[in-house]
This record gives sequence, structure tokens and C-alpha cells, in this order.
Amino acid sequence: MYVAVSADHWSFPSGHSSRAFLVASFLAAGGFRPREALFLWAAATSASRVLLGRHYVLDVVAGACLGVFEAWVSILLLGFMCAQSTFLVC
Repeated sequence: MYVAVSADHWSFPSGHSSRAFLVASFLAAGGFRPREALFLWAAATSASRVLLGRHYVLDVVAGACLGVFEAWVSILLLGFMCAQSTFLVC
């Protein structure tokens, strides 16, 4: 018999907080208002991971930092590709 463990079990950093802060940062940079609501949603998602006992506080803090960093890199890459005339999505 094999023991199955979910991929998110005791992971570092928290994928939920990473994705929540990625979406919040990306939308906030795109001009979504109110920005506070976005980051409140991301913080609530991160806090729920700690309250449910799935992550430590450092896991969600690292996930939040990673999400903001990923959004920043995505915005830089999109800005660079939009400057090229061959990129069609701008």
C-alpha cells in the first residue's frame, strides 16, 4: 500500500498566497480600483492558510513576496514585448 501526500502539504512558499498576491499586484498595477480591496483579499487568503494550519507564517510571507516579484517581472516583460512591433496582444 502506498501513502499519497498532496503536493501542497507543508510546502514552502505558500502557493495560495503567491498566486493571490500575483493577481492583486498585477491588477493594481493595471489600474484596478480600489487597490485596498485587492490586497485585503490577498491578505485574507494568506491568513486563511495559516489559520487552517496548512502553512507557517513565514510560508505565506515568502509566498506574498514571491507573488509581488512575479507580478513585477510580468509587467516588465509585457512592457518590453509591447514595445516590439511584432507582439500582438498590446
